[in-house]
Amino acid sequence: MPKDPAAQREQLYALLGDLPARDYPISADLISTQERDGYILETLRLDLNGIEPVPAYFARPRGEVRNAPVVLYQHAHGGNYVLGKDEFIDGRAALQSPPYAKVLTDMGYCALCCDTWNFGERRGRAESELFKEMLWRGQVLWGMMVYDSIRALDYVATRPEVDISRVATLGLSMGSTMSWWLAALDE
Repeated sequence: MPKDPAAQREQLYALLGDLPARDYPISADLISTQERDGYILETLRLDLNGIEPVPAYFARPRGEVRNAPVVLYQHAHGGNYVLGKDEFIDGRAALQSPPYAKVLTDMGYCALCCDTWNFGERRGRAESELFKEMLWRGQVLWGMMVYDSIRALDYVATRPEVDISRVATLGLSMGSTMSWWLAALDE
């Protein structure tokens, strides 16, 4: 007999370790806005977890945008701790060209990409150091990464440009695994 999907999500979420409150108030600071190759790129600093700021990019088509579908883009690992969210706007040798920010906005989508723990502007510690630090606090690095993705989706739902009934998540490597977890946990 199949389990109740809500109970399965609850069980899966419980496996992620001690996480910040699910209803922690999210805030966003707009750092800059720039026109790029056919789209508008906002550089943001999000507070998703109350522990560490989350640098992010929000890309949208030029002009007035309302009720657009949105993609939460999850960057890859690839051992490149410097690249992080910049993969979204600059690409990566192993990925398609042009970068996803350009392709998605050309298709009429909005998209958000965040630096995950230990990548991009959030780097500075070895992965093993951060993993051990979190274990001391009863946290799991992967769980905190998933939590930030869940909260990033909560943030994007507040954007006036976005139709939250048309949401997707995608990524490659670590990003694809993150997308699977987010899809499994999202209602």
